[in-house]
Amino acid sequence: MASVLQPKDNRESLLAWLSPCGFSSPNHEWFSCMLASWYDGQGVLPDYLGLQNAEFEAMQQHFFPHCTLSHDAASAVQLDATRMLEKEDLINLLKQYRRDDNIETDWVIALLVAACLGNDHLWQDLGLWSRTQIKRFTGL
Repeated sequence: MASVLQPKDNRESLLAWLSPCGFSSPNHEWFSCMLASWYDGQGVLPDYLGLQNAEFEAMQQHFFPHCTLSHDAASAVQLDATRMLEKEDLINLLKQYRRDDNIETDWVIALLVAACLGNDHLWQDLGLWSRTQIKRFTGL
């Protein structure tokens, strides 16, 4: 039976709930940190983390099969997509230069593009916990 995550807890408790056995990959760690922040009302990622419904469900089953995740952003953020007229161009550019052609990379690209609509530092808009994490996350 999957447990249900309660929004507006602290990020450390949420992170432990999301990944009780540690992380299976670097992307698992990043998604766990971003989800913990998202459920805590931090960052600008919208409902479904900026993924399509089916992508969100696939990501949940891939990284968090033991959890029942809400689709709704605790921050109630609604991004203004008119601010990014180049959205498809950015998606195509990121896909062109990605290292791995796998579903996890597609999810990362979707989150990056959604976070680009925020007004803060990218690492904060993504819900990462430090500037160091964004460097590791992007491989810079």
